[in-house]
Amino acid sequence: MKQIKLMKRGKRTSTARREALRKKRRIESRIRISMFGMLITLFLLLAGGPFAMYMTPGSMIVNADENLTELRYKTVKIQSEDSLWSIAEDNMTPGFRNIYSYIRDVKKINHLDSDVITAGCYLTVPYYEYK
Repeated sequence: MKQIKLMKRGKRTSTARREALRKKRRIESRIRISMFGMLITLFLLLAGGPFAMYMTPGSMIVNADENLTELRYKTVKIQSEDSLWSIAEDNMTPGFRNIYSYIRDVKKINHLDSDVITAGCYLTVPYYEYK
């Protein structure tokens, strides 16, 4: 009689183990699938980054009715009282979306991380030349 009880316990234990293993495999499978999805998303984001760098900045959108020759660049010397805002007001031509995007473009062209500029240095600024 003791042997029969032990066998029944063994069956129950092995059935419980099988169920636990199935549940564990399902969870691991879900984790693998979600990790695979995250890796694909990360890959697509990283792969698309270099292509986005070569696209024309959105702030340089020009209306079709304007007679523009091309986007040009000039260098301006920073005076002691200058700020990015005052330089943008002095040099921004029609064809740029707004002064905020123009300042963002100036910072990008000159590799500036902040709005701090130093008197005596030079900045490259974009402008449109009209016919």
